[in-house]
Amino acid sequence: MDRKIRPLFSLLLIVVLLISGCGSAAGTVSSGSAASSAGAASTKATYATATKPAQITMLVDGTVVDQENGRDEFEANWEAATGIDLVIQQPGHDIYYDEVTKTFEGTDLPDVLILSSTYYTQYAAQDLLADITSYYEGSEL
Repeated sequence: MDRKIRPLFSLLLIVVLLISGCGSAAGTVSSGSAASSAGAASTKATYATATKPAQITMLVDGTVVDQENGRDEFEANWEAATGIDLVIQQPGHDIYYDEVTKTFEGTDLPDVLILSSTYYTQYAAQDLLADITSYYEGSEL
């Protein structure tokens, strides 16, 4: 596997592990050490019952490997390693955030997307982003 693709592949794999069971525990936030232990136990239970998705759709900008730099090879290696169909939507750099805005206005949301801090806070304030705290709280990562 190309050296440029390895780090991206690893990052994408981590993202999939984090989102692989979001539906059942989304929106739960715990604090304090006792709550953290309970949250970690809940996350382990969710992970044990999570099912592997057949497909993951990503909306990404040019910071992720693009067509000219081996995106097809990256996608093929991902699918071979995970058995999950990876659909990469990568609009041009100059229209990326226009496409993000259209995506959030519609109903066909991707599983993963890249947001700058400006857009992240805007969409988080509108409750359009899932709270994934319970998936990494208490994690050794």
